[in-house]
Amino acid sequence: MRTGIEYSAAIDHKNGTVIVGFQTEAFRLLDSKIETSFDDNTTLKTKQELPEDTEWLGAVYVQEKYNLLQNLILNGGLRLDHYEAFGNSLNPRIALIYNPFAKFYAKAVYARAFQAPTYFYRKENQGLGYGAAAELEPEKMDTYQLSFENWFPQFNDIGWARITFFYNHLTDLISKPAGASTYMNFEKMTTEG
Repeated sequence: MRTGIEYSAAIDHKNGTVIVGFQTEAFRLLDSKIETSFDDNTTLKTKQELPEDTEWLGAVYVQEKYNLLQNLILNGGLRLDHYEAFGNSLNPRIALIYNPFAKFYAKAVYARAFQAPTYFYRKENQGLGYGAAAELEPEKMDTYQLSFENWFPQFNDIGWARITFFYNHLTDLISKPAGASTYMNFEKMTTEG
């Protein structure tokens, strides 16, 4: 079960808009069970349940859309997340958007994002054969993108095209290596296209 509250406000100023906000959320595991049929492929076997537990998280963020020139926008933001389970994560995002004429946009973006380690990776589960991994860090991704988009007014604005080039660098990926008894951070990966 998840419960929480979120609030954000947009504040217009001479050269753009600032958005500020916060959120807080509590997660509570009420029940869990694992049924498998690995033993004889006919009988479901219920494995050990995970313990009931509650965790909370909170975040504050700010984002600025600033008109540098008539056709050039700087969009930047910063978000600070706090998870009871692993601590803080600070994630920036910055984009430069060029709009030289009405229906064409070019955008360059850098952003950092994270994926929190799930409750199920961090808590011991003998039924699935692994122990507690309380020291997991979040998975992180730095992304770089260059994107071009054009709307076609001759088709009543229902036709458009976008080309995006990206490079993603992921670190601290979570996995359970062969023979290991817990999940851990150890993988890296890059993707591009």
